Amino acid sequence: MAMERGVGVVTYFNEQTNFGFIDPDDASGDVVFSVRPGEDSMQVGDHVEYDITPMPSATQGGKQALRVRRTGSRPAALVAEGAVS
Repeated sequence: MAMERGVGVVTYFNEQTNFGFIDPDDASGDVVFSVRPGEDSMQVGDHVEYDITPMPSATQGGKQALRVRRTGSRPAALVAEGAVS
């Protein structure tokens, strides 16, 4: 069974907990992800692709990203203007 794949932008990432959220390009709702120690850290605004799996039953309807891979990052001009948070 093939996993569903997604693409989107990191909207939140906590470097201390290695936990964050992705806003998928298909506007289907936030996707939760985490980065293992030793893996590349993410930054808000990074463009990523990932595999999607349902969250454990405690979070009804939620999605979790696995194997998150950076494909690009936000333009510096948008950061300076505050257009990307």
